[in-house]
Amino acid sequence: HEKIIIDLGATGNQGGAVVELFLREGGWQIRAATQDLSGTKARPLSGREAELIQADFDHPKTLVPVFKNANVIFAVTNFRGLYFDPINKDNSSPGEPLNL
Repeated sequence: HEKIIIDLGATGNQGGAVVELFLREGGWQIRAATQDLSGTKARPLSGREAELIQADFDHPKTLVPVFKNANVIFAVTNFRGLYFDPINKDNSSPGEPLNL
């Protein structure tokens, strides 16, 4: 029974390196999450042993099948973007929790 890792940044530099590492390691089912399954950054993952799966953070219901039975989640976030985005200016300050 393989463990499942979800890579939320599979089409980026760090996330792509994580996919490569776990493919070499073996013993893992890799779900490579992306918003655009047919995008140019997703194409190199197509046909690999990683499962390419659609995830849209603007639509949380799309995340349910992505995270199902996951053992590990790899995520790269830009916390500065949350705090400095004008839409969030009244929510919180850096160093304080921010729930969106």
